[in-house]
Amino acid sequence: MIGELAIMISRMPGGDVGRTSMSTAMLFAQPLRVPKEFFDEQHALGRRPGQLEASTAMARVLFDAHGQRDVLLDQLPTLTPGTATGLAAAPT
Repeated sequence: MIGELAIMISRMPGGDVGRTSMSTAMLFAQPLRVPKEFFDEQHALGRRPGQLEASTAMARVLFDAHGQRDVLLDQLPTLTPGTATGLAAAPT
């Protein structure tokens, strides 16, 4: 129900600004320093057919009324670090 309300609000005039503002506040520690390109991308994503529904469905899988469904921080020490790779230009 809340997801459908969020989608409806996002489709109203000015709703894209509200949606982007909420996303920014959740993703960045200092939202006022977020580059303009992030906002442009978020506005474009919100206008894509099915994007709002898809992101709402994903949020329902990841979160419930009590927050994130699966917290895996206690398992971090058991993970094997990946191999760091990098690309560099050949020496000239």
